[in-house]
Amino acid sequence: MTKKIFISRPLPKAVLSAAALLGDITVREDTSAMTEDEMVASLVNYDIVLPTLGDIYS
Repeated sequence: MTKKIFISRPLPKAVLSAAALLGDITVREDTSAMTEDEMVASLVNYDIVLPTLGDIYS
């Protein structure tokens, strides 16, 4: 089963290429902090979430 991967910010192509080897990636193009609704949706809809420091999941 292919993993669904959510990446919360645009990252360098090398990082995205490496992540793509692990599964299907979705990159959020917006660079602002994620809303609570976006964070909840990412946890519900994806197998793996790669957040950045600005995304406060707790």
